[in-house]
Amino acid sequence: DAEADGGPAGQIIGKVVGVDRKIINILTEVSAHYGEPITVLSAVRTQAQQAQALYTNWQSHLRRGKDNRWIAKNEKLRVQLDELKQGKKKDGFIELLTKKGDWKAISRHLNGDEVDLPTATDAAIVAALATVLNHSSGRNSEGKRVHHFDNSKALYPIPEMARVKWQPMAES
Repeated sequence: DAEADGGPAGQIIGKVVGVDRKIINILTEVSAHYGEPITVLSAVRTQAQQAQALYTNWQSHLRRGKDNRWIAKNEKLRVQLDELKQGKKKDGFIELLTKKGDWKAISRHLNGDEVDLPTATDAAIVAALATVLNHSSGRNSEGKRVHHFDNSKALYPIPEMARVKWQPMAES
């Protein structure tokens, strides 16, 4: 542990209220290991915030629902939502999604089980986090390119077999 041997304490900057404790602990340990703060762009969202984000970003980076795994698997619902969006029927879109959506499958943000980090995050930090958290790249609810990390495959406490894979950061 970096703190125990006098090394730097891990530092997380940004939106972390309500985030799963395992994710916080992992971010903190990776931050301490590299001596660099880790910035969280977005984390916990309410169902209403997530529905709004889906409506707002439907045609851009969500590619009309095809970039959300759960919605893409439910083609009939995706088409209905698409028709509501094309008709600019926001209330109907949100009502249908609220009624028919499996919110745990739509977004892990609702339970604090996912965080988004900026793409500017050092590649060594991203790779280290990916050894102990599920990682994918994409866009967040504001349309920014991000690294998504969720706890669906979290390894905590962090095992030594993961730590030995952590590469040094590139010299700047």
